[in-house]
Amino acid sequence: MSSTAKDINKVSRRRAFSKADRTTLAAFVGIPLFFHLLLVWIPAVLTILLSFTYWSGISISRIKWAGLANYKIFSLIRLHFGKVYKTTQSGFCGLPVLPHH
Repeated sequence: MSSTAKDINKVSRRRAFSKADRTTLAAFVGIPLFFHLLLVWIPAVLTILLSFTYWSGISISRIKWAGLANYKIFSLIRLHFGKVYKTTQSGFCGLPVLPHH
C-alpha cells in the first residue's frame, strides 16, 4: 500500500519541449505549411481576385477592375444556353441541377 500512497501524493509536472524538440516541430510543421500556402492557397486567392478583372493574360499592366461584370456575363450565358449548362453542371461537376428560369 505504500507504493500507492506515493503515487497519489506525487505531483505530476508537464514536461516542456527542449530547444531541439521545438526546432524539429517547427521544421516538420512550418516547411509543409509554407509550401501548402505557396502552392495552394495563394494561387486560389489570386484566382478569385482575378475573376473580378478584365485581363487578356498577356501583360500584367493591362489588368482592369471589372467588379461583378464577369459574373453578370456568366448569368446571361446561362440564360441563353440553359440546356448545355444543365448538362455540364450535372454531368461533369456532379452537382444537383438547379431549376432553369
